[in-house]
Amino acid sequence: MWAGVILGLLICLIVGGALIGVFYAKGVDKWASTEYYWEGTLGLVATIMISLVGAPLLRVSMMQDKWAKKLHDELDHKDTSSGWVRRNFQAWFLRYFMFWIIFTTVLREGTEAIVFIAGVSFSSPASAAPLAVVTGLLAAVFVGYLMLK
Repeated sequence: MWAGVILGLLICLIVGGALIGVFYAKGVDKWASTEYYWEGTLGLVATIMISLVGAPLLRVSMMQDKWAKKLHDELDHKDTSSGWVRRNFQAWFLRYFMFWIIFTTVLREGTEAIVFIAGVSFSSPASAAPLAVVTGLLAAVFVGYLMLK
């Protein structure tokens, strides 16, 4: 789980730093011409992710018996003659499922933060961005810690 958080945050920091760095180095806002495309794409990805993850969670209490039966049947069934690739992919995906969910969530939310910070920082001097970013990161870590506890 922490690998997903760290990798997602690292990618967001690199992309955000590059975007803001290019703006102040070139003096041209390259983001403005494609901002709506990015926002639409991120919104669509968020909608799909929330639907795919959220819908089954609404039915968790009804599906526990079904899952227990499927797990029991799968553990008892040891057929290695067919579906080896499919079973290995499923095992790999399930093993790293939490990584991918957390990674994509951090990446999506981080990209939205980049859009917000870029929008604010492009109308301010370059010295205003670091304090806002560091304060936002510290506040996010604090609130995340409170939610975890």
